[in-house]
Amino acid sequence: MRRRALLRSLPFAAAVAAAGCLTAPRADPPSAPSAADVRRSDETFSLSASPARVPVGETVTFTLSNLTDERVTVGGDAWSVWRLDGETWTAAVTREDVTLDLLVATPGGAASWTLRPTPDATDDELGEGSPPRPVPLGPGRYWFLKRVAGGDDGTRYAVPFEVVEK
Repeated sequence: MRRRALLRSLPFAAAVAAAGCLTAPRADPPSAPSAADVRRSDETFSLSASPARVPVGETVTFTLSNLTDERVTVGGDAWSVWRLDGETWTAAVTREDVTLDLLVATPGGAASWTLRPTPDATDDELGEGSPPRPVPLGPGRYWFLKRVAGGDDGTRYAVPFEVVEK
């Protein structure tokens, strides 16, 4: 909580730097989600997928809800999707921050990302634009992963979802 108070008290550029948003884009994707280092909800946020089972070509919306009575910085627009291949989770899609804009969830508010699993989509289609964003995902089991800059340092939230044939 003290980190959030500090970030709110700083000028915008200083808050962005303190939140760690001015670092260079990572060449390597974040590590695969595991029960030990990701959460679906806590006292600050709850992440959900709707629907949890989506046909190819339809849309799925991931919503990170602010459960507090304070404005909370969610961070930038970076997120990733992980696919279960056999017994191994591998990065399927990684979207790095393309702007320094910070998403802020008002008390009881939320930030959301709407994606359209499309097996023949390209990474170029992940850029700026209106949702739903096409993502190169075919049928399978996945996790949507979002790192929250305004939460505890390094807090990652993940929610499972499944893409199925139409």
